[in-house]
Amino acid sequence: LTLCSTTPAACSRNRECSFSEGGSSTGNFSAVSGATVALNGGIHNLVTGTSISGAGNFEVDAGTVNLSGTYAVTNGLVTITGGTLNFNGTGLAAVTNLSLSGGTLGGSNLVSVSAAMTWSGGTISGVCAANGTLSMDGGTMTISGGKLINAGQATWSADVLQMGSGAVLSNAPSATFNVAFDALGQYNGIGTLPLIANAGLFRKTAGTGTAALDFVLNNTGSVQSIGRASCRERV
Repeated sequence: LTLCSTTPAACSRNRECSFSEGGSSTGNFSAVSGATVALNGGIHNLVTGTSISGAGNFEVDAGTVNLSGTYAVTNGLVTITGGTLNFNGTGLAAVTNLSLSGGTLGGSNLVSVSAAMTWSGGTISGVCAANGTLSMDGGTMTISGGKLINAGQATWSADVLQMGSGAVLSNAPSATFNVAFDALGQYNGIGTLPLIANAGLFRKTAGTGTAALDFVLNNTGSVQSIGRASCRERV
C-alpha cells in the first residue's frame, strides 16, 4: 500500500511512500514519526534544493540515490537495506539515527549521525561519523575505500569486518571502541592496506580468545585488552 501526497512528498503516520522507477528532485521529502519515504529502484538524482526532513524514516532498499549540490538531510532515521545511497556535493547530511543492513553508503560528503548508528551488514564507501552510539553486529560489514569515524561509544559484538582500498576506521579522541568478542577483521586483498586510527580508547572487553584484526594500527590513544588482540602492524 502506497499512500502519498504530492507536494511535498509527505507521508502520514504509519504509512509509506514508495518510489521505484527513479527520477529527479529539487523539492522536499518529509515523513512524520512512524512513517517512511522509500526510494527503492531506478536512479534517483536529488540535487540542489532537495531537503529530507521530519522525524520519520528515509529508506533506500534498491537502485541508486545520488545527492549532489547543496541539499539538507536532517530527518530522524535513514535506513539502507540495499541499493546505493551517495552523499556528494556540499550539502548538509546530519541525521539523528542511521541503520545500515545492506547496500552501500557512499559519496564524498560527511554523513553525521547524532544519536544511534546500527550497522549489521552492507558497505561504507563514503565518510560517516557516529557521534552517539555505534552498534556493529548481524552480518558481514565492509569498509571499501571509505572512512568510519567513531566519536562516541561503539560496540562490535558479532560477525566479520572487512576493509580494503585504503579504508579507515577512526576512533576519535575521547571516544571508546569496544570489541566485545573474539573478533575477525579481514583485509580483503584490494588496494592499500586498511587502517585503524585510534586516538581514543580501543579495547577488547569480552571473549577468551584472540581479536585478530588484519589491519594497520596507528595508535595515539590507548589500546586495552582482557585477552589477546592482534593487528597487522603498528605505525
